[in-house]
Amino acid sequence: MIIDIHNHAELSINTSLTFDDYLAEGQAKSISFAITEHNRLSQKSGIFGEITVFSGMEILNDYGHYLVFGAPQDAIAKREIFDLIDYVHESGGVIIVAHPYKCPGLCKIKDEKLVDQIISKLDGVETLNGRGNEVYWSLAEKLAIKHNKTRIGGSNAHNSKDLFKTATVFEKNITDISEIIKEIKKGRCKPIILDDQHIFNRKLLK
Repeated sequence: MIIDIHNHAELSINTSLTFDDYLAEGQAKSISFAITEHNRLSQKSGIFGEITVFSGMEILNDYGHYLVFGAPQDAIAKREIFDLIDYVHESGGVIIVAHPYKCPGLCKIKDEKLVDQIISKLDGVETLNGRGNEVYWSLAEKLAIKHNKTRIGGSNAHNSKDLFKTATVFEKNITDISEIIKEIKKGRCKPIILDDQHIFNRKLLK
């Protein structure tokens, strides 16, 4: 199952997209998606025809940006990064570093030991971000491989040209957020690049 797992709509900053924009495009291409607002937990979720919409959030933290699924919105109050990670896990959720080498992000941390400590406690790395490029993707993939972390992909859409560029393919059909959490924890998914017909062919980056 294909899910574009990182997207922004009405509640996020610097975006012109609405939920209805995603719904129309997703239904036209038969691609499910998640809305991950900046520091807000989206309330838009459910089954819409042949696609499923999931809710999450992108937490903008001093130590980078993190995609969170399965934790309450008050997680954003946890400013110390290890407190945030622990709180998400205690809530039964997963936390994934978004665009780690595209500032603002984890890349701005100069202490490599601290970066390694943070990554070691996360559930995954966004290795394909639709607003990045192959340089960022390659660095992020190497980071995920180094720490044996689940790799995901998401468009990080903010405007119409960003829609459905990258996504995550799951080995099984996903019907609710608990299954996303389970499959990410198990590593049963991988990032993909979408073309205009949403046919995908993931090229390994050297």
